[in-house]
Amino acid sequence: MSNITTSILTTAKEQLDQSINQANQVYTQLDNKSKDINDKVFGRKFKPKFTQTIYCMNYLDDNNQYRTVSYNTNTLDSTLIAYKNAGIEGISIPIHIGYRSDTNTLYYQTNLTTIDYVISKCNQLGIPVFFMKFHEGYTIDNVFAMGIDAFKTKFKAMVQEVCDRYKNNGIQYLGLFNEWQNFYKVNGVTYNSVVYDFVPFVLECFNIAKNDGFKVSVSCAGVSADGWSSWIIVDDTVKNACDIFMVNGYPPIGNKGQYTTMQDCLDGWNNYGLHNVIRQIRQQYGGKPVIMSETGIMDYWYNFFVPGDSSLRYGILSNGETGYRYLYGLFESLKQYDTDTLLAVNWWYDSTFTTYTDKMKPLISSYLKGGIN
Repeated sequence: MSNITTSILTTAKEQLDQSINQANQVYTQLDNKSKDINDKVFGRKFKPKFTQTIYCMNYLDDNNQYRTVSYNTNTLDSTLIAYKNAGIEGISIPIHIGYRSDTNTLYYQTNLTTIDYVISKCNQLGIPVFFMKFHEGYTIDNVFAMGIDAFKTKFKAMVQEVCDRYKNNGIQYLGLFNEWQNFYKVNGVTYNSVVYDFVPFVLECFNIAKNDGFKVSVSCAGVSADGWSSWIIVDDTVKNACDIFMVNGYPPIGNKGQYTTMQDCLDGWNNYGLHNVIRQIRQQYGGKPVIMSETGIMDYWYNFFVPGDSSLRYGILSNGETGYRYLYGLFESLKQYDTDTLLAVNWWYDSTFTTYTDKMKPLISSYLKGGIN
């Protein structure tokens, strides 16, 4: 090949490279403009992550015997696929802990082997497991029946086992002592006229989880009209040790049943104390976000009156309308918060997004994806 030919080819290649670079720059500019337009016109209106609980429970059989449930993986698969299709952005997994009177000890009401499968399936589907939460199924009477020291030893061992088992699965957050407010306050437990302090025990459990890389929180219930009552009784040492603040809340909407409107649901959410909780947490513990770790409603019209009572399973089914209207109120009321303030909102009832996936998907898409499916 002559020098002239080589020179021509070199020049042509340089010009081609320059043209490609210019084209890439134009493409990048257009792509950025497209994203800007999409954010402005079709952008995400609800900033917090929207997650959903999946249950992996053991049960008592007809003879009141404890047994491990062999879950149907097809059911788990279809549930997770329905969540993904509905637009759910992450999964939460409760670790239910119960009490066995026959052995006078704690046991897992949750099937850890099933959790292993769920995490593996979530990885396949690209659904992050956002947080786990210990969910107590024992009573204070059970604690004292075991003996305080035996209870603490057993519970800490279970926390250690769960943390060691799941620390390398990309799960960031762990909630402990769900709705056990008396554990969070110095000298908060009185039993048979004797005062007990469980705060050091709570902090020990925190440290177990933190040593395995989890960010931790207790999980408070009973957000009242003043918005702060459930957190007032949490000792400052516990609050300061929390990396996040988990709050459970089920805003009551009213007793209009099937005549409950979308506006009624928005009003119920707006008038609920959660906004005061978020505001005061931010004022007193700046930099620590809130996770609303439980909310939702079941599929009976009566549930608008007491959404948080899962035992109210009677009356007329709404065919997804309670969930749809309640979720609208949630999205509209809480869309004012960014993720630095409200990190995530977790829906507690599973049937909303498995039975009524097609109904919920457009609403979820309109708030999380600007209506783009």
